[in-house]
Amino acid sequence: MHGVPNVWNAHTRTFIDAGGYFIIVGGDQPAVAKLMNMKGHKAISPCRTCRLFGCFCPHPSGKGGSYYYPLRAPNDWNAIPRYRQLRLGGHHYDAANLPLRTHANYLVHLANIEAADNKDEAQIIYGIKGDSIFRNLSSLKFPTSFPFGMAHLVCLNVVKRLVEHATDNFASVPNKGQPYAIPSHTWKSLSRQLAEATATVPACYGKAFKDLSSEIGFMVSEDWLNFLLYASEPVFATAYTSPQSKPCLELWKLLAEVVEESIQYSIKRKAIAEIRTKIQKFVTEYERFVHPQYQFFQAKLTSHP
Repeated sequence: MHGVPNVWNAHTRTFIDAGGYFIIVGGDQPAVAKLMNMKGHKAISPCRTCRLFGCFCPHPSGKGGSYYYPLRAPNDWNAIPRYRQLRLGGHHYDAANLPLRTHANYLVHLANIEAADNKDEAQIIYGIKGDSIFRNLSSLKFPTSFPFGMAHLVCLNVVKRLVEHATDNFASVPNKGQPYAIPSHTWKSLSRQLAEATATVPACYGKAFKDLSSEIGFMVSEDWLNFLLYASEPVFATAYTSPQSKPCLELWKLLAEVVEESIQYSIKRKAIAEIRTKIQKFVTEYERFVHPQYQFFQAKLTSHP
């Protein structure tokens, strides 16, 4: 790239050749995984920023299954022994000290894949299919130049999945009898009241609230963001009134707080560290609260992904 010649630089008061460089690549998770040429979100090692290893969880029907990525692996998890040995950080993970990927070890992993006798096995272990065409651009660094998007990661993923989990609509994870479960009739009533409340909510708060029980399939990122920031606390405060369910309400409050702080126009460096700590707390506390409910996973874990 030679750039645009003879562009006036008011700072140095000289003419320069102006060039443009890619420094950030964005998109939803499957798209970015393809751009980076990685295995992606259903792999044993799916994360593009760390070497998180998953535990295979068969579907209750006995057909297929998916990977579960806990900080604390089930006690009887065996997986394939050689994969378990490669679970960096040991049997359990520390949310504040995950085995992060860097540009340097990304290059090492690529070299190891190329040199491996069994390339398919190496690709599974590293979560990388092979070299990416974007590595030809020296301005891009793997994985820091491929950040996660708030809209896809949080609004269309975390928030939506948590709602589905609470309302017994999360595939293969029943919640019957659990403290965080919300009865269907209660959820329908709360969703209807929320949609009706839009008539008294100022337009400056954004889009009208949808009925989450009947219109969830039509909700886009902005709908989920508005629900989280403005409606999640009163809705779940109405549903979670017992001492057993209070921890789940506190988690919703914490998530809303983290997201609100993350979308400010200006964020100080100190605030970034505080947000990071809150995210780690949310992940750890959520798993601590919900993890006992995954006993059926522990009973079904298999050594054959």
